[in-house]
Amino acid sequence: MLKDVFGDTNKAHVPANYICSLCQGNHPVIAYVAEFQQLVVDLSWNPETQIAKFPVTLHDDVEDLMLS
Repeated sequence: MLKDVFGDTNKAHVPANYICSLCQGNHPVIAYVAEFQQLVVDLSWNPETQIAKFPVTLHDDVEDLMLS
């Protein structure tokens, strides 16, 4: 009932928790990027925070290629 009146008060809380544990793993980069972008939509992170978080969760090989 409260959710009907006030909406989802934890809307940003769930994506924030999930994105902090998100990692590419063995998934294709494009699938990971899509999931990351979907989560970021619900967060109020500024672009600098998004850029700082993104490479940390990539597969090490992909991160190394980005840094070289």
